[in-house]
Amino acid sequence: MSLMSPIMLREVLSESTRHERFGAIFYDANKRAIGAAWLSDGCQDGVMINLRQLAKVALEHDAAGMILAHSHPHCADPRPSIRDIEVTRQIHAFFSRLGVPVLDHHIYSARGARVYQFKRDGVSWL
Repeated sequence: MSLMSPIMLREVLSESTRHERFGAIFYDANKRAIGAAWLSDGCQDGVMINLRQLAKVALEHDAAGMILAHSHPHCADPRPSIRDIEVTRQIHAFFSRLGVPVLDHHIYSARGARVYQFKRDGVSWL
């Protein structure tokens, strides 16, 4: 895990790598970014999300919301898989109970050429 700014997190997720990466940007009650964390590296087509670790970092930041972010390093099309959508719904349900709802989920394509944003691009998990 590495703490960083939201811009640094985007750069890490946009780097050319051979594996997926996962992180989150944390927001205060006024929707201002208060921190970010690169939380895990995965394999070519997936990444494990450690909910305990995510909860720990969110609570350490006293976050009121978060944007999830991960990379699709081998794909020019960053659209989410069915599994991406299911996991986002589960994370949102869990963290909403803690008072830290998922505000959005961004997926970065290979080298960060394109970004899919669930809210902007029409995927709802509520």
